[in-house]
Amino acid sequence: MTGEDDVTSLREFGHRVRVQRVISGDLTQEQLAARAGVTRNVVSAVERGEQARIWSGLGAWQLRSACRSRY
Repeated sequence: MTGEDDVTSLREFGHRVRVQRVISGDLTQEQLAARAGVTRNVVSAVERGEQARIWSGLGAWQLRSACRSRY
């Protein structure tokens, strides 16, 4: 994988997080962050494709699960 592929993957992951957040009841970044146990800044950075590597594995699962959970 090239550096360019990495950037594309990060952006795609961030886009998917945002789409899932919006279609899961139109959650705000703050609401998703609270559900996932992270800050809004982390959610924002992930959605911009800046920190998606940090959220591989368990972190990605936490964000996805937080989007899907209903209160």
